[in-house]
Amino acid sequence: MLHLFAIIWPFLYKMFNYQNPWITTKQGLYNDYKIKKNAISAFHSIISICFSILYIWFPENTLYKEYLYYFSSTYFIWDSYLIIIQNLREELFLYHHIVALYILHNIYKSPINYILNYMFLTGELSNLTYYPVYHYMKSFDFKHYQLGSNYLQYRLKLCRHIQIVWYILFRYFVFGYFALKFSCKIENRFLLYNLYIIYLLGICWGVNTIKSVYLDYYCKNYSIR
Repeated sequence: MLHLFAIIWPFLYKMFNYQNPWITTKQGLYNDYKIKKNAISAFHSIISICFSILYIWFPENTLYKEYLYYFSSTYFIWDSYLIIIQNLREELFLYHHIVALYILHNIYKSPINYILNYMFLTGELSNLTYYPVYHYMKSFDFKHYQLGSNYLQYRLKLCRHIQIVWYILFRYFVFGYFALKFSCKIENRFLLYNLYIIYLLGICWGVNTIKSVYLDYYCKNYSIR
């Protein structure tokens, strides 16, 4: 089954990049690769959320657990491969992917898989609003739009504020709740400590996102980056 899921990612990667640019603005043409890679990430997140929820609803059906494990594991391996071969300076993403693979392994094998599945689901849910925001920011050059007078500008501003609220809700509070409530049940201390590190990194990312929105919209000399 593993090889069937492993085919998905290089297939989507080749198919998307074989197509003409999706966004024909100057910014969109320049960021075409990033836009398509973001779409693949969004696809992974949505489908993995579906498998995770189905496993919560039907825990006796281990097929959903297997689908989640193979689907998400192959994605993180593929994305890590791209980061390495393209020599991208994304060490934190690599660390995140390694921890995610370790969590998925324990979802597949560990007797506390239901706890880890909740935490994995929360992490993926917290990322959902990231993808449309990233798509907008890579598709249009908002520096040349007059703030407050353009529909795209307004939509981006709205999406970025929703992103902050959504991310803080799931990554700060829900993920933090699970990390604290179930810490005594996670006997694997190596896994637990890495979950704490992921939580702290999530807090830092959220703070940077809030800072970016504040500078772009609420400072006197603000501009969209």
